[in-house]
Amino acid sequence: CARSTCWPRNKGHNSRSMSRSGYLVAGIAGMVGVGSAGYLGVYGGALANRYLSEPPTESQRIARFDVLAPTWDKEIRPLEDKHGISALRERLLQHVPKGARVLEIAAGTGRNMSLYPRDCKVVMTDASDGMVQEMQKTLEEYTKEHKEAPEQFQLGILDAQTVPYGRSTFDCVVDTFGLCSVTNPRKTLDELFRVLRPGGTILLLEHGKSEYAPVRWYQRITAPQHLHDWGCFYDRPMVYLVEDSKFIVEEVDTCHAGTTVYVRATRPPHVDDLFQEA
Repeated sequence: CARSTCWPRNKGHNSRSMSRSGYLVAGIAGMVGVGSAGYLGVYGGALANRYLSEPPTESQRIARFDVLAPTWDKEIRPLEDKHGISALRERLLQHVPKGARVLEIAAGTGRNMSLYPRDCKVVMTDASDGMVQEMQKTLEEYTKEHKEAPEQFQLGILDAQTVPYGRSTFDCVVDTFGLCSVTNPRKTLDELFRVLRPGGTILLLEHGKSEYAPVRWYQRITAPQHLHDWGCFYDRPMVYLVEDSKFIVEEVDTCHAGTTVYVRATRPPHVDDLFQEA
């Protein structure tokens, strides 16, 4: 497993778009010398003063994404461009094999659409109907310059915790900021493992729990309100969850005090007979 770090530097390891979450944590991160002011907490200022006793259900979180979808790109894209997330998306999608059949979960508004090799066949999905509607608009716009796009991309609503495909269906699975939005990330990873062929690649860009105590403290006290506002568990130990799964981790990279996690992993070859159709 190759481990590295991207700016800001971290000591340890460790499209749907990145939510504006982390963009106050950076103020704290800066105090420990690892953050860029403003990245992780543009919208976090008042969160520590609000306490929520009941977390939203999964259906409530999906409904929240439906509400956010129409303005998602307008609000989030400039922040992603400014703070290097767009560059990380490009870097991640460079590992999609040519000619691959790809499943993308939590694809949001279709931010990654233009980054795929032209000879891939991509199933782009999201649990939110509102996001899929915006994804359809993205496809229509993309088709103006790439007439083959409707044949390349298949769009649909999908719960990543119960993927309706048989085992070994896909050569590659892509997820950008999706494992932080599902109720059960372990079950989701198991499902993605099942539908990925032996030797196939999974590419992840996720929120994660910081490596630095002051930032972890901020994440912990703001996580309940963040979950209500943005439908995202942004303080999960994401590197541990992936390393503890059945995948073989090939590369881990982290940014922004460890709160942005980049992972490239593979499904081990020759284990297909251990799994049965769901």
